[in-house]
Amino acid sequence: MISIDLKINLLQETKRLVETALNSTSFLNEIRNRSVEHENGFLKIVLKERSERSYGCRLHKWKSGYSDSDIHNHRWNMSSLILNGLIYADNYEPDIIGEPYNTFQFTPQDNSKGVMLYSGISYLRKSESIEYSKGQSYSVKVGSIHKISKIGNSGAITTMFSWGEHSPSAAVYSTKAKLPNETFQRAVTIEEVVSCLMEAKLEIESIEGDSN
Repeated sequence: MISIDLKINLLQETKRLVETALNSTSFLNEIRNRSVEHENGFLKIVLKERSERSYGCRLHKWKSGYSDSDIHNHRWNMSSLILNGLIYADNYEPDIIGEPYNTFQFTPQDNSKGVMLYSGISYLRKSESIEYSKGQSYSVKVGSIHKISKIGNSGAITTMFSWGEHSPSAAVYSTKAKLPNETFQRAVTIEEVVSCLMEAKLEIESIEGDSN
């Protein structure tokens, strides 16, 4: 969990970006142009791109049903706030007697594709599993190894803030013998972006109401 002050800041800044997008056709089109359907099963709606001097912000929208992801780490620090649904975070630690995973280094090329290269075997053990629900938040440090799953029949929306960039690539850990050398992500439609923003706006208002 993260501090109350940071949670409030995440909520307020997400609200500002969402409302700005819904009231600006040009900003809405900018968001659409940099947003994709992620290979881990969610729509990645990029509200603000990360830079050397500023944070990035994006919404993740999962459809109903089960959704899983590969074990991975990130090139940057991040904090996430659950706007609705249930999210499960499994955290992992390197352990020589842990489970073996094929390890790949993922280097993004742009917002919709990247290069995946095999780098050997890693041994990991699951250190903890945590459930997060609407209004809860968490942070992940750069390089921390984790996996996010969406479980249940309902969908889910989270907001994710990232800052700093400490490595040009991230690691992906998989039981699969091979992952595609290149990844390509489908561009989202303007209708998908608007639907996600509208749903996020309603959930933000609901969380604000619960806090009062």
